[in-house]
Amino acid sequence: MGFSVSLLGACADKPPPAPVKTAAIEMPPPAPPPPRRPRVFRLPPHKPTPPPENGAGAPEGSVETLAMATPESAARVPTESQLIGLDQAAAKHLLGAATEQSEAPPATIWRYRNTSCELDLFFYLDLRSGKMRTLHYAFKGDDGDREDCLRSLVVARGSSPF
Repeated sequence: MGFSVSLLGACADKPPPAPVKTAAIEMPPPAPPPPRRPRVFRLPPHKPTPPPENGAGAPEGSVETLAMATPESAARVPTESQLIGLDQAAAKHLLGAATEQSEAPPATIWRYRNTSCELDLFFYLDLRSGKMRTLHYAFKGDDGDREDCLRSLVVARGSSPF
């Protein structure tokens, strides 16, 4: 026992081992994010102003004046650009009843057909007026002149009982 006590006493005289010093590792600060480039949004061209509701005050040669034309002035045929903006009543008055009508939401498609060509008018809801108006058209058929196709459709309408 004496030996054990002296052994324990010897351990008590030794200083505890010095703690191991570790070097602190410093992390570099995070890299700043790359500078943000401002986002550039190209604005589309302005939507054309819809024609007046009753056709009054419509400029000469406009779609409404052509659609509401008398038989004597029906010889004037609209240009392709005048097909855009037609409401369904003006299209029916100008070209007559469509040969076919179909739905391809959100569009309503009216097809006019004769022996040489076809014209598809795509109507979409105009939120300002609440009317369906043409925003797109497509010609199909012979590779002839589109104006000739449009003229033949207008002439065919003139001979219809409508």
